[in-house]
Amino acid sequence: MDIKISVIIPVYNTEKYLNKCIDSIINQTFNEIEIILVNDGSTDKSLSILKDYESKYDNIIVIDKVNEGQGVARNTALDICRGNYIAFVDSDDYIEPNMFELMYNKIIDKDLDMVICNYKYVNEFGERIRDDNVVLNDDEIISNLECMRRFLVTNTIEGFSWNKMFKKSLFDNIRYPGNMKYEDIPTIAALIANSNKIRFINKELYSYVIRKGSTTSSKTVTNTEDYIDSIYMVGKIINKFHKDTLSEAYEYYYSKRIVSTVYYFLKISNIKEDKDNFIAYTDKYMKCISKFSILFRNRYFTKTEKIKTIIKMFLCKIYIMFN
Repeated sequence: MDIKISVIIPVYNTEKYLNKCIDSIINQTFNEIEIILVNDGSTDKSLSILKDYESKYDNIIVIDKVNEGQGVARNTALDICRGNYIAFVDSDDYIEPNMFELMYNKIIDKDLDMVICNYKYVNEFGERIRDDNVVLNDDEIISNLECMRRFLVTNTIEGFSWNKMFKKSLFDNIRYPGNMKYEDIPTIAALIANSNKIRFINKELYSYVIRKGSTTSSKTVTNTEDYIDSIYMVGKIINKFHKDTLSEAYEYYYSKRIVSTVYYFLKISNIKEDKDNFIAYTDKYMKCISKFSILFRNRYFTKTEKIKTIIKMFLCKIYIMFN
């Protein structure tokens, strides 16, 4: 079989969701795919389920490795994949039957580097639980510069791997960082920077399952620090990309996300030691914001956003002063 798309799925202790996830890929209307399932040291029955699928389907490859995180798991698959295009699915999510057919036809039609589709957040029962009101323009093809700007200042392009299809050559010199959560964010920024043409599909082709214990729902100290690190890493990419053109957009992105993250962690954490360690860790990141002069000149901040950001910064400083 001629492999056109490599679908990469890192797996870690998701036995409850695997069948629905893998079946949604097997039953695609587009058949010229390989499915690479990377068992990242699962301690439940995930590996047994993966092996069962591998024994039944010629286009399924299972890699069993020690636990090193989702980024390393994806990199392991990237090193062996055969398709000219790459797609990622998280092992507790599922996709619409025509997702890959629509994305592949769109990406080859204009020789694109990346296609981005719409998505929905659902609970474990498939019920919609959140709406980001994202609207994408099906007919629009944009440059990497415009895509990066939207990545930084809108909610239409986020640092998710799973609602995108990529030309494989984009990964020639790009890999996911290991040993951290939210590794998607800087990786997607790097892939955007190295793309030429990017297009959209305004259909909700991907269902992202919000479940207890997932990275999205887990607000541990380590996870939150990794998120802040990922935002900082995006700045490193911007500096190598369109620094002068995007500096104001990045200041907006950085300020808004760092302040909100620090504020909400301090608000929800009940452990003083965690808060103190977190404040010590994030001090250098918060200090950077004072250099951005967000009060006076950043055009991307609305008046309301400026006020909210300043209040959150003030409350964080109050906590630090009294603790």
